[in-house]
Amino acid sequence: MYLNGIGVEESHEKAAAYFQSAAEQGMKEAQLILATLYMSGWAVEQSYEKAAAYCRLAADQGLAEAQYHLGILYVNGLGVERSYEKALAYWMQAAEQGYASAYEAIGEMYRDGLGVEQSSEKAADYFLRAVELGETQNAQANFDKLVEEGKIPADYTPNEI
Repeated sequence: MYLNGIGVEESHEKAAAYFQSAAEQGMKEAQLILATLYMSGWAVEQSYEKAAAYCRLAADQGLAEAQYHLGILYVNGLGVERSYEKALAYWMQAAEQGYASAYEAIGEMYRDGLGVEQSSEKAADYFLRAVELGETQNAQANFDKLVEEGKIPADYTPNEI
């Protein structure tokens, strides 16, 4: 309510305080929202360390979107020590729940050989799975680029992942 001023005067600071309270009570959705606030510095002082901490709390409760965001923090070394292995592990957890963007991110890791052995075929498999789940724009563009570069055939049939 305070975030958007619905029924009350808009106050981002009050909204952040309520999210903080809910996060401290273990509400995973509030933990994720608070993490994104800390990532952006919106209504709170920007802190990747706090963002990672709140993301981890929500991710450890199985929230796929938090697992995806925590993977982003790990792959970029924001608020945590860079770790492609940890990024991949969190993205795999999110992918197992059908989180389309996680499949795309895993595909990028295989495409670029980040923390895994480079494999255009595995990259294509993950990109196509992301497309199936609705992550069409970037995942399709990444798949198309593999085809254009001759790394996979245009009639590529994906493997089971």
